[in-house]
Amino acid sequence: MKQYIKLYEQYEEDSIMEKVYESVMERLILEGKTLDFINFKLYEDDNFEDDENEEDDNWEDDENEELSSGEKRAESRGLQLMTKPQMAAIYLLAKGKSEDVGADYVKMIDGVNAFGYTDEHDGSFNITIPGLADAIGMDSDRTLSYTLKKFMNLIDGIGETISQSLSIKIVSAYEALSQMNDVAVANIASRAIQDASYTKNRDAADSRKQVASDKAAAKRQEKKKLDEKIGLSVNELVKTFKKLGFDQEKYSRMIYAKLSKEYPALDKNRIYDIYFRWLTRRGMEPRIHIDRPIVA
Repeated sequence: MKQYIKLYEQYEEDSIMEKVYESVMERLILEGKTLDFINFKLYEDDNFEDDENEEDDNWEDDENEELSSGEKRAESRGLQLMTKPQMAAIYLLAKGKSEDVGADYVKMIDGVNAFGYTDEHDGSFNITIPGLADAIGMDSDRTLSYTLKKFMNLIDGIGETISQSLSIKIVSAYEALSQMNDVAVANIASRAIQDASYTKNRDAADSRKQVASDKAAAKRQEKKKLDEKIGLSVNELVKTFKKLGFDQEKYSRMIYAKLSKEYPALDKNRIYDIYFRWLTRRGMEPRIHIDRPIVA
């Protein structure tokens, strides 16, 4: 009988605590202070993946060869088709990267030095992906980057992968270029070199960096606002539970359980960390407000 009464009393207390939780959260919703409308993806890991599956239809060997059906579609959409000299330059960069010598082969291309820079410490020549794209007159440094990876896979003996498909054009170019000496390849590549005033890809890269920087800054600000809302919401729950005399260990467990269930991107430790910082910024002692979560 005593055991039954104890279980009933525990059930009653849990039921009351749940009602308190719901009441506080409903009040916060009405006041616009709760976690509604929060984009919790901000709390998930960001995965920035290159579009490795961009069509390989943008490439050709040279103007005198018949275009593939894919290249014809690309040309009809106004996309640039890669030339033999452009592929030769990319092949040299791929070879240098595979052999861990950077742009040592690329610097053999006549006129390319105007698009790169010399390291003041070791005297090595360096060129960025956008810089090489400008040097050889490509419309997109991203296409160069995709092609570079494909050449590197061929050079390293990896071949085609799930994320790196290989077109007949790339394979044929690799087979031809890999049989030539480096000077011959560099001579072919030199036919693609542009005037040094061509900065389309470097300008676009700078613009992308600025956009990315602005987005990151905006995301940090948004996260601060979200953390403030989370901290305030948890504090309102804590204050109410304390006022009603509930045990800190019990209400701590309930807060973690309810919030992490409703908002899966907020795990128990993250809730604690956010609230810990919220309290600390206000000169309040976290230990007397909420217990650290016990995670099995």
